[in-house]
Amino acid sequence: MDIQPKHKKLEIGFTWMHPDYWGSSINTECKFLLLHYCFEHLDIQRVHIKTDETNTRSRKAIEKIGGQFEGIIRNDMVRDNGTKRNSASYSIIDQDWQHIKAHLLQILGVTVL
Repeated sequence: MDIQPKHKKLEIGFTWMHPDYWGSSINTECKFLLLHYCFEHLDIQRVHIKTDETNTRSRKAIEKIGGQFEGIIRNDMVRDNGTKRNSASYSIIDQDWQHIKAHLLQILGVTVL
């Protein structure tokens, strides 16, 4: 989403999983694959990830994969019911990718990629 080739940045998000898979490695694996593609194939400099500021589960998952909290974007979106949504904004940048990559591979139990 919000792909900006000129500025070498984009946004990833919207991972929906059945509650039976919450807390499993599936989200970590999906995000690793997306980030790997962004940084190692698309030459992206910045990946933006955001979620509803009240979505604690999502915020913890973003932080687990190395997302750096940047702040709250006020009135960022309008929900289906018409209420205003504030978004918690996170990023991962190219300078941090190798460290985050090693961390994610360790979490996933992968020794060679």
